[in-house]
Amino acid sequence: MVFGIPEQNSTNSTVNGQSYNELPGKTLDGIHDWINTQLDKAYDKLEKPYEITAKFVSDHFTSIMIIVAIVALFCFPHLLLIIIRMLGFTGKGIVKGSIAAFHMSLYGGRIASGSLVSILQSVGVLGIGGLQGMFRLLFTAISSFIRFIF
Repeated sequence: MVFGIPEQNSTNSTVNGQSYNELPGKTLDGIHDWINTQLDKAYDKLEKPYEITAKFVSDHFTSIMIIVAIVALFCFPHLLLIIIRMLGFTGKGIVKGSIAAFHMSLYGGRIASGSLVSILQSVGVLGIGGLQGMFRLLFTAISSFIRFIF
């Protein structure tokens, strides 16, 4: 007996007065076939995940872009601060052997006020200060780069 069902080999087995072979769906093969049928039916009712996602994005594109923009505006300053600190501009000063130390060595150790190194060091110590500070940092970095080129 398997799970209370008589084995298929027994020809004279009965369950509740019926021959074992007469019980619909009670054999292991019948149960296996029933499960496969149900799984096939369920799969047929489902759309592919890519199609569902593509349809959702196309139907709600504007809303998704607004949400992404809002999240980016609030997260970007924090991510930028993490990157600046990973470069070596920390609250305790410039980390020895870091990219910040290399950049400082390009100036010969004399850092002018308003230069990229001084601004990044200030950001590393004080933080960015929200969106206004991020835009100020971006503007200063671009102007420092232009002064460096010309």
